[in-house]
Amino acid sequence: MRLMPDEHQVRSLDHQWQLGNTRGQMRTWGRGQFRWTTFDLSVERGPDGKRRIKKTTLTDTADLKNPLRDAVLAMGWSWRARLSKL
Repeated sequence: MRLMPDEHQVRSLDHQWQLGNTRGQMRTWGRGQFRWTTFDLSVERGPDGKRRIKKTTLTDTADLKNPLRDAVLAMGWSWRARLSKL
């Protein structure tokens, strides 16, 4: 995030780095607007005795971004989600 006090504006740009396995494969990076959600899957038995998959959400980047954006907008500033270099 970059604060632009003269313009009453906040500019937001996400950076992503992803490393691969121990052999160094799958190294990627990106810049723009990203939303990531990580979750856990577990197998459990339901009331009827059948197995089912239960999904538990652990983290979501929107849980951090949305309150920040709402606070900026509540103060009368503008929020600019950038797709390129600030």
